[in-house]
Amino acid sequence: MNKIFFQPSLLGKIVAGCIWAVLLSFIYKNILKVDPRAPIEIYYFFLYGHLDLFSIQYIYPVLFWISPHVFLLFIIVNVISHELYDMSCYIFTRSRRRTVWVSRMLMVFAVWTITYYLIQFAVVYGLGIVYGFNPHSSFSEFKSIISIFILNILFSYFMITLIFFISIIKSTILALTSGLTVILLSLFVSRFFYETGLNDFITFLPTSQAIFSWHLIGSEYEKYVGYNPALDGFPISFSIVYLLVGCILFAISSIIAIKHKEFL
Repeated sequence: MNKIFFQPSLLGKIVAGCIWAVLLSFIYKNILKVDPRAPIEIYYFFLYGHLDLFSIQYIYPVLFWISPHVFLLFIIVNVISHELYDMSCYIFTRSRRRTVWVSRMLMVFAVWTITYYLIQFAVVYGLGIVYGFNPHSSFSEFKSIISIFILNILFSYFMITLIFFISIIKSTILALTSGLTVILLSLFVSRFFYETGLNDFITFLPTSQAIFSWHLIGSEYEKYVGYNPALDGFPISFSIVYLLVGCILFAISSIIAIKHKEFL
């Protein structure tokens, strides 16, 4: 158990993720035209909580938004591949051992996901202070940062449980491909729904749950992003329940699938 929780290679990957967070922070610092003393929540908002529906047709806004999630998926897929194939002799000897293994891996992935974003948010906070953002947040601003943090964790874990399930029934390559397809297809379909006036359908797409700005209506963020394409009747609580239910269903499906899987 400890070897999985504290792999030396994992530390290097988390550090690499932080380097990417630093790069994104620098890019957005130069893109944003905001008051130098703007609240630091604005920084989190643009880095982890906003994607303009109108800009989905372009590559770089989509790339910036999906990069933290995709990087984490690559880390997890490598671990799944090692555990599922290299450790198959241990995993598949008894049915009970399979269930324990799945439960353990899901717990490990949850800890890694929380750690991954916790470190990145801490790095961004430090950079925000260096760049001149106001570090003193009101309760509403702090609540927004926490909401962005929770939505990112739950969405990434939702995708991890999905690729874990597909890895068990098929292969890790197909799982990763499927995960990336779900993310990209959800984004492009949301743009199509928005252009055709089918906004209600956008709220049921997986990626929509993680985009904080799509849950807001007439907020103070409009002075920074212009028109805010928020969706009516799309509370954050809906997304939290949506992602939690999805994680639980994929977790249960993984346990059922591993019990019926033949030896590799």
